[in-house]
Amino acid sequence: MCAALVGPNGTVTGVDMTKEQLDVARRHVDAYTKDVLGYPATNMRFVEGHTEDLKSAGIADDSVDLIISNCVVNLSNDKRAVLAEAYRVLAPGGEMFFSDVYCDRRLSAAAKTHPVLVGECLGGALYEQDFLRLAREVGFTDPRMYETKQVIEVHDEELRRVLGEQTTFYSITYRLFKLDGLETLCEDYGQAVKYKGTMEGCEHALQLDDHHVFQAGKWYEVCGNTASMTAESWMGEHFELIGDRSVHYGLFDCGGGEAVGAGEACVAGGACC
Repeated sequence: MCAALVGPNGTVTGVDMTKEQLDVARRHVDAYTKDVLGYPATNMRFVEGHTEDLKSAGIADDSVDLIISNCVVNLSNDKRAVLAEAYRVLAPGGEMFFSDVYCDRRLSAAAKTHPVLVGECLGGALYEQDFLRLAREVGFTDPRMYETKQVIEVHDEELRRVLGEQTTFYSITYRLFKLDGLETLCEDYGQAVKYKGTMEGCEHALQLDDHHVFQAGKWYEVCGNTASMTAESWMGEHFELIGDRSVHYGLFDCGGGEAVGAGEACVAGGACC
């Protein structure tokens, strides 16, 4: 999927710690990219390594536009290192887009080491607020939840006894952007963005997070962080931006408001929250 998305001129690097899995991937990569996608050369490579130490896997600083992961970070014993390495290898404007399991509280030692809970990706789940703290510590100042979090139900009675009846797990997809100047709050600089409708598969609208969906061709008033994430990240070519950060108007009004003028365009207020 990634090879198809980046096209023949893009590159994809897969990282895994298991030699056998890498061997399988390497056996099929040429046939897939050349025979199925029709590329003149393979645009994928697979390297052995750990997400906590991507430098040892040969991933250079500021070299990656997008990192994706699905339910893997919870398996790491050093989640701060995983996030710090992701921040290091991302190019300015790059993004880590990933799904994982989180908890509404810090788990007990018994839960963290229970073999079934660990195997089911629950024992390694971070308390959601601890994840947000770690992300901000390494440089991802404004983590954004992509969609509404989904509850993961645990029905087994033994596991419920280990966890405690009130413990709740969630599946959450987060977007972490490597951008200079992001702030911890939504600040108002009088900026507005318009999505051009130029991203393949998202011609009519583009979702940024759980409270931003940009309809193509429509101007939206946004906070400074959202302006950066859309117009100054890897997605920048798909957005138009009005305004800069030369004048600050205080906290961004997340409560909405009347439409306001922006040159010849009309900006719908209250897009950010």
